[in-house]
Amino acid sequence: MVLALTLGALPTVARADNPTQSSDLAAKKTDEGILFQCSAPGASAVYLAGDFNNWADNTDGSISEAKHKMDGPDANGVWHKTVNLSQGTHTFKFNLGGTKEGRFAPEWATKDSDGNGLIAITDSGDVAAPAASGSASTPEQKTEEKSGQAVTFHFTAPDASSVYLAGDFNNWGDNKDGTITDSKYALTKGDDGVWKTETTLPAGRHSYKFVVNGSRWENDPGTSEKDSSGNSVVEVK
Repeated sequence: MVLALTLGALPTVARADNPTQSSDLAAKKTDEGILFQCSAPGASAVYLAGDFNNWADNTDGSISEAKHKMDGPDANGVWHKTVNLSQGTHTFKFNLGGTKEGRFAPEWATKDSDGNGLIAITDSGDVAAPAASGSASTPEQKTEEKSGQAVTFHFTAPDASSVYLAGDFNNWGDNKDGTITDSKYALTKGDDGVWKTETTLPAGRHSYKFVVNGSRWENDPGTSEKDSSGNSVVEVK
């Protein structure tokens, strides 16, 4: 009997030659469904694997079924595949050549603890997770400490419809599968497009992230300090 293993449960294999995936290749809604694109000009095959297709029915991390293969490449070396996704947050990876070592998540996607890419689909079928942190479109953010325990958080995102603050001090915004909806965690938007909130924190180190439009988790590039999980850290003295 052949066992199909969940791709996300396999150990991560580091590769130095995964092709860079720019933010303009981020998944997007089309009339046919959600379009995934992967730049891989030299690949013999590229597969799309996720929780929505049983991780491409992989066997010990290897993929061979043609139905999971992306179409391409086009003239620019980009492979593409359109799939129908239900509302909620989904995990996925691209796979070069179908081998266990060929899987990777693109730069534009937020990652879960297993390194899988995350994509959130709204109730209207739109993609709620644009480019991830590190791209040129990432809003500038900074954190200021005031009066020892009163901390004001700033997040510049003029095009965002909402911004939330999630951290170890508020149960990570009581998120459900990575999505936050409770307004008590929301920042207030100013006329200059800067979102702000102030909260009182006890002395010590606190981990946090900003959450754009309820599902896009962003670190704070205004601080280089991170915890062991890669979250931004603010220290209150």
